Order: sequence, then structure tokens, then C-alpha cells
Amino acid sequence: MAKLIAIREEVYMKLRKLKGKQSFSAAIDSLIESKSGDISRYFGVWRNKKDLDKVEAEISASRKSFGVRRKSALAGV
Repeated sequence: MAKLIAIREEVYMKLRKLKGKQSFSAAIDSLIESKSGDISRYFGVWRNKKDLDKVEAEISASRKSFGVRRKSALAGV
């Protein structure tokens, strides 16, 4: 069943450009799906081992730093 919705002209123009050859319904559905929080599409994004190692080292350092700050903050409780 079709539904009628109202959108601003500038939003319509953006959606029309974005949709390409697909229908408006398909374009809107695709946008909703892309915002659904499914992170599986990011699996394997970092193919460069050097970059991945750098990110992991930064995360590890950040976690260690947080633990030190948290312990010192709790000491005053």
C-alpha cells in the first residue's frame, strides 16, 4: 500500500539525486538499512596490517590511560 509523505524541496532534490535509477522507496529503504547499526559491513576494512597494528596500539594505550585515571579518581571516593 502506498503512503503519501511531505518533504522539503531541497530534501526531495537530494533524494532524487541520491536514488539514481532505483525507486524512491528503494532509496529510502537503503538509507534506513545503512543506519541500522549492522557493523558486519566493516569487517575486513583494515587490510593493511601496519595500519591495524597502529590502531590496536592506540586503543591499548588509551585503555591503559583510562584505567590509571579511573583508579586515581576512585581513590578520593
